[in-house]
Amino acid sequence: MLSELCPVRNASKPGIPSSPIATLSVPSTSLAPVPVTTHHFTSVEIPDKAYTPLIPERFAHALKDYPDSEFADYFVNGLINGFRLGYTGPDVTQITPNARTAREHPEVVRDYVAKEVAAKHTVGPLDHPPFPHFICSSMGVRPKKLGGVRLIMDLS
Repeated sequence: MLSELCPVRNASKPGIPSSPIATLSVPSTSLAPVPVTTHHFTSVEIPDKAYTPLIPERFAHALKDYPDSEFADYFVNGLINGFRLGYTGPDVTQITPNARTAREHPEVVRDYVAKEVAAKHTVGPLDHPPFPHFICSSMGVRPKKLGGVRLIMDLS
């Protein structure tokens, strides 16, 4: 497993999301359906398509007469394939160790990662690096004012 549990972001392809969406038949000539493919890393699948609870077909239908058809196509395509943010990231791998507090409260980190994986916001834990270049951000645990603890993710 990567040195410690960490949320993994694809530094070279930040628009690649973490979960699949079904192949869609969207009523737009520029949005042909694309089959979902996945990359396998041990027992974890990293899909090529975006996951969203939004229903792109409904947006496509609602936007079919929108005056700016280029924007409407961009928006629906982004829901299906993920939005490019214009940031490609460094061409290096960066793994930041978790804070001491995360090692002192591994159950908090495990529960958080399990919740994020179940919600399809995150993939992992991974046995091998998922991409040639990726960022593994550190985590820590901090006490809440009214008791309990919270997970802190350092995404800087």
